[in-house]
Amino acid sequence: MKIKRSIALSMIAMIVIFSGCGKDKNTEKKESATTEVTTQAIVATVEDATEEATTEEKLDKDSDGYVLVDDYVKVVDEVAYVQTEPSQSSTTYRLFEKDDVIKRTGYKDGWTRVVVDDYDFYIASSALKEADMESEEVASVSDATSTEEEYSKPKKIVIDPANQMEINVDTEEIGPGSDEKKQGCSVGHIGVSMDTKEYELNLKYALALKEKLEKEGYEVVMTRETNDVNISNKKRAEIANESGASAFIRIQMNYSSNPYETGIMAVSMKPDNIYNSQLYEESNTLATRLLQGISEKNDVVNHGIYETDQMTSINWSGLPVTLIKLGYLSNEAEEAKLISDEYMNKMVDGIVKGIEYYFR
Repeated sequence: MKIKRSIALSMIAMIVIFSGCGKDKNTEKKESATTEVTTQAIVATVEDATEEATTEEKLDKDSDGYVLVDDYVKVVDEVAYVQTEPSQSSTTYRLFEKDDVIKRTGYKDGWTRVVVDDYDFYIASSALKEADMESEEVASVSDATSTEEEYSKPKKIVIDPANQMEINVDTEEIGPGSDEKKQGCSVGHIGVSMDTKEYELNLKYALALKEKLEKEGYEVVMTRETNDVNISNKKRAEIANESGASAFIRIQMNYSSNPYETGIMAVSMKPDNIYNSQLYEESNTLATRLLQGISEKNDVVNHGIYETDQMTSINWSGLPVTLIKLGYLSNEAEEAKLISDEYMNKMVDGIVKGIEYYFR
């Protein structure tokens, strides 16, 4: 900054020298006064810039360039997306709502680093402001949203246990008006070590979810309650569309060629889906809330939301929809957990928690 200041002062000196050439004395006096004012203004500007840069240089930063802070911020937007990386295209871990308070540890380039569930995540700085309160006054992040709010949507859910006992080989349009067609419905996967049938496990979890939701006062519509049915994926979406429900949740397991893969995942449409893009925001929120609820209740890997326009049941849906994949039958240890009643109840409790978040 000393070099930049020297250059600026040198330029001022040159202006003063050349401004005196070829002028009469009266003109020189007037311009001398003007030059003095201009000189003072430029010097002041240089000094301000020097002071500002010096202040910036004094801020403590970590190795990633984040300005280090240890305080709290409050959400000012209606919804703030907690991202796994400082990028809008990264995975959304969970959502916070207006007036929620979060611990802040750093900021840089329009992103604020926050601590959620003991891990570092990122929120766009424009969605936040500094919280004017002491740390001891800050409520637990998990409980920051009021539980006293009225539900704005009917507490009615459609649950679809994906797959069925017999394959539906008939093809159907992947979405309204589409020339692309897919098989009506599959049986799903088989567990890698215990021969667990996915269609049976999906139904087991769905029925447990139905029971718990009804105890919480929700009305539940099931697309199937037995395994011996023949209901295509399009038909399942039509059942949801005709139900008058607020959300369509599909229950499924996952499978991978990597035998070590574990964790949960949600599936939603892309934002530019040609069939029902108007549902993207609500569907994304539903997916995020379910992942949030499960993650809070269970120690699981959260793979975030996978967006695709290749799922018939999602494309045909006329209400907010997501498919939640609860674990990998291709992983021996995870398959063993998934078939455990104890683990199932914990996972279902997490889904119920996520649904409660969605309806707030």
